[in-house]
Amino acid sequence: MIPPTATAIGGGFDQQLARKEETMGLDDRVESAADKVKGKAKEAAGKITDDKNLEAEGKMDQAKGKLKDAVEDVKDAVRKD
Repeated sequence: MIPPTATAIGGGFDQQLARKEETMGLDDRVESAADKVKGKAKEAAGKITDDKNLEAEGKMDQAKGKLKDAVEDVKDAVRKD
């Protein structure tokens, strides 16, 4: 059941849901970009200090960010259909 306030405020439940999904997608995209930047920094710091663990951690953070991007791409493709 759709709450009565959902249709009275914001133009309907479907529109509210669509805006929420767009916001969540944007938040996830920002988070994935942050993971990739953080990973680049860790990888560079690991190379400079010859810390293989930090370098590997940086590469993992970058991979995590790329995976989040791929998930968002799939979500976007599903939403368009």
